[in-house]
Amino acid sequence: MRSDLLNTSSGQLSLKDSSAVQCLKQTVDFTASSAEIASGAIIIPEDAVITKLIAVVSTDLAYATATVGVKAGSAAGGTQFMALDPDGLVTSSTSLAAGKGVSTFDEYTTALGGAAAQDLVADSAKVDGGTEVHFTTVASTGAFTAGAMTYIVEYIPLKDNV
Repeated sequence: MRSDLLNTSSGQLSLKDSSAVQCLKQTVDFTASSAEIASGAIIIPEDAVITKLIAVVSTDLAYATATVGVKAGSAAGGTQFMALDPDGLVTSSTSLAAGKGVSTFDEYTTALGGAAAQDLVADSAKVDGGTEVHFTTVASTGAFTAGAMTYIVEYIPLKDNV
């Protein structure tokens, strides 16, 4: 076995970063009197293919009785990458615990306890450098009164890794 792959303190195999898969993350607190939590621009710095979009409750959410969903687009409020499923994160409730989430990777949605798996919009995965991804978490009625969301974009750069 190659010694540069072996973590000598634990005896476990660990892979070096190949720069193949990259992740960008943004955590955003709720805004009082708003039924939306918006990520702002998450900028993919190079030509790439988006592989996953993930939205996770990082601090318990509280809101008036509502369904909650997540969308993602190339501009604020957009849906160019992930359409809004109004109850994709949770069906009717007044709160959602930290750790719940949705993803465009079905297994993650299941593991995060989301109500419905999301899909990348057809023909949206290949992006140019400088492309912005904007997530929006939307409550169907009322406003968020507590909580925060973490948004993650996973992508593979189209440059050579040599």
